[in-house]
Amino acid sequence: MKFGLFTMPKSLLVSEPEIITKGVIAYQRALPPQSNSLPKRPNAQESLRTATAMLEVEMQQGSLIRSGRKRGPDVWQFRWGDKGPFGKRIYRRRVIGTVCQYADVESARKSVAGLLAEINGNGLKHSALRMAISEVCDHFIQRELTNDNLWRSYATKRGYKAYLKRWIVPHWGCMRLSEVRTMEVESWLRRLPLAKSSCAKIRSILSVLFNHACRHELFDRNPIRLVRQSAKRRNTPCVLTPPEIKALIDNLGLRERTLVLVVASTGLRQSELFGLKWEISILLKGQ
Repeated sequence: MKFGLFTMPKSLLVSEPEIITKGVIAYQRALPPQSNSLPKRPNAQESLRTATAMLEVEMQQGSLIRSGRKRGPDVWQFRWGDKGPFGKRIYRRRVIGTVCQYADVESARKSVAGLLAEINGNGLKHSALRMAISEVCDHFIQRELTNDNLWRSYATKRGYKAYLKRWIVPHWGCMRLSEVRTMEVESWLRRLPLAKSSCAKIRSILSVLFNHACRHELFDRNPIRLVRQSAKRRNTPCVLTPPEIKALIDNLGLRERTLVLVVASTGLRQSELFGLKWEISILLKGQ
């Protein structure tokens, strides 16, 4: 082939298809490795499995909603879903507390950590090691101290809540279950400015908390079992004789005389005496 005055050698002559093929190969070599092949289009079944797995992960955390009531403050409701005996999903909900107890979503979410660990059975052992005493207390209240639970009386539930709120949660609430030591609890009980019977009650409630955690597989031991705490009185109570009571009554006013007569005849405690109301006395009189 001649181009003007020059002649092209036959060895350099190539056909048009060969030029196109070599150009494509050179272009592919110049591209990055990830651009050599087009991305695969995801399969419909793979997309469904991925979406289902993402939904399961999201539903494992549950959801918190604020619900209004006709009377009283709004309440926080925790909603979650689990599988029934035949594989059908069942949606459940539980009232966690009022907005007076938990002012925002974060505090309400912290209170359901124990319940969430129980629902998600697969990650239970890993999350239980990170559970704090306050979270176990919330789990115990939600399971054992509700109004519909008739295992304990109303007075017992109220006493448990008072001890938890006043003594246990302020001192031990931030500690994890695995960080509680027997001797630390025993030394703390001896430093409390309470009667021995009250210290023994606090020790008993702590033991009940750890037994509750073990029963629901949130923990594997009870460090309170070996805590020593006696309920014996420090001082022998002074009991008045009938002549002493009569001499006391004769020197008191009408109000104080009535109180002493009620205590001497019924054996009421101070808190029970001060909690008496006129309606109760009329009811007892009618019986």
